[in-house]
Amino acid sequence: MNLKLLFVPVVTAAALVLSACSMPKISMPSVKIPFVGDSEEGPPADDPVVPFDPRKPLTYGCTLKLTVYRGARDTSKVYSGNVMVDREGLVKFKDAGQVKLGGLTVPQAAKAIQSAFGRKNGAAIFQAQIEKVEAMPLVTVNGAVRSPGAIQWFEGLTVSQALNAAGGHDASAGRAVYVVREGVRHFHGSVDNSTLEPGDTVSFSSDL
Repeated sequence: MNLKLLFVPVVTAAALVLSACSMPKISMPSVKIPFVGDSEEGPPADDPVVPFDPRKPLTYGCTLKLTVYRGARDTSKVYSGNVMVDREGLVKFKDAGQVKLGGLTVPQAAKAIQSAFGRKNGAAIFQAQIEKVEAMPLVTVNGAVRSPGAIQWFEGLTVSQALNAAGGHDASAGRAVYVVREGVRHFHGSVDNSTLEPGDTVSFSSDL
């Protein structure tokens, strides 16, 4: 009997077994899980990339980077991180429960988040500022403007440019401007060239 001929297939079979054992096992999730995390974490690996138009409602897969502040008198953070809209249009917060964001615009979503935190904390005042959806940094513009809503932020964006992007003043417009940043409301006596930051909310007054 030729021992050399027997040895080769045995060694080959053993090598195949060892090779199979050393291959990493890859487990893919069957469902997409909405992500909630703090500011140091990112969205899940299976978070879909969703084309986003700031003038249109949020949809499944949209990931929002946001911060929630306790209010004007106490600007401490109660939440800072990322949430993803799930297939039911919901996001889940550890301290505020489920919030329906699917079908809402960015400003409407901010109000819904504020209300959810308020309900869980005795109707206290909260300020939710959405800094980014997907990879798009945002500024919210509201008040006495023709087209209130969210606009894309860019380096050097000013209060005056934000007004133009929102279609200019409406018929009820006054002169005053309020910019909410990091939970603090700043007063501007007129439309000026002050620069804005992602997440800012700019309100054009109809009173002054």
